[in-house]
Amino acid sequence: MRIGLILCVFHLSILAAQAQYVDVHEEPFHRPVLEHGAFRYLHVEAGMGDTTAMHVHRHPILYVNTVQSQVWLEEPEKPSRESSLPEGWIGSNWYEADSVFIHRFAVLGNSPLMLTAVEYIRNADEPQIAACTEPVYHSHGFVVCSLSVEEYLDYCHNGSYPAIVYSENALYTRGRVVTCTEVKNQRTDGHNNAVLLLVQPQ
Repeated sequence: MRIGLILCVFHLSILAAQAQYVDVHEEPFHRPVLEHGAFRYLHVEAGMGDTTAMHVHRHPILYVNTVQSQVWLEEPEKPSRESSLPEGWIGSNWYEADSVFIHRFAVLGNSPLMLTAVEYIRNADEPQIAACTEPVYHSHGFVVCSLSVEEYLDYCHNGSYPAIVYSENALYTRGRVVTCTEVKNQRTDGHNNAVLLLVQPQ
């Protein structure tokens, strides 16, 4: 009985601590751009010296970094640290309701932070057909396939799936989230050399 009460108080204290922070998709430097299927796509951009608010990660999350950047990271009641994010880096973390992650970051150096984040917010509501046999990344519930524009459009016959521009061209800016319809409508001769990342549940 006493142990149960202690655990209950501890759990309530955790919930109270979380309540004072915004969820990641509500933090001003994390802008939601699209929600589709299992995922929420966020555009994250911060300039030199910008500092985010403390925010909570409650879902598995994937990152695709656009430019090389240096950031300062801080978690509540822990020493701060610095981290370097290489251009083109792809990484992920697994968070869920009973193991959330709370932090904030600031941008150091001369380069801004520009990345696309993908939150795994729910189970997929439609069947998933593998987009590739050799993904460029797979971890923490995510599978990432690297596709040409034509390969992506071929895959779009299976349904409507967003993609992240990984290697840009005259039509597509790196890090932008695009859809099947958008890519099909903008396809022109000589501008189909972009590399797109298709993210799927693992």
